[in-house]
Amino acid sequence: MGVSDGDAVKAIETEGVLTFESVVEPSENCTIRIIFFDRDAEDSLRKTLNRMGCSIEGTGIDGLISLSVHKDKYDEVESVLQNAFELSILDYQEATLR
Repeated sequence: MGVSDGDAVKAIETEGVLTFESVVEPSENCTIRIIFFDRDAEDSLRKTLNRMGCSIEGTGIDGLISLSVHKDKYDEVESVLQNAFELSILDYQEATLR
């Protein structure tokens, strides 16, 4: 099982370092990773996804983001992403679906 925003997780501490072990209680959020090919369209699409209720985080790599969306909004968001994919604006990976 993948990890999503809002999940309760179990970790093991070894010499002061926490290491993920498992998801204890999953949230109702899905995680999607997005890579933008058309950087000019990125800002507009980010704003659209944000208005749809998505939480967006950068990854430290230009054009690569992680998206958190509630499972009830997933179909609507996926439709927007699929349309952008067909226009060669981006590609996306469904990292954790619920």
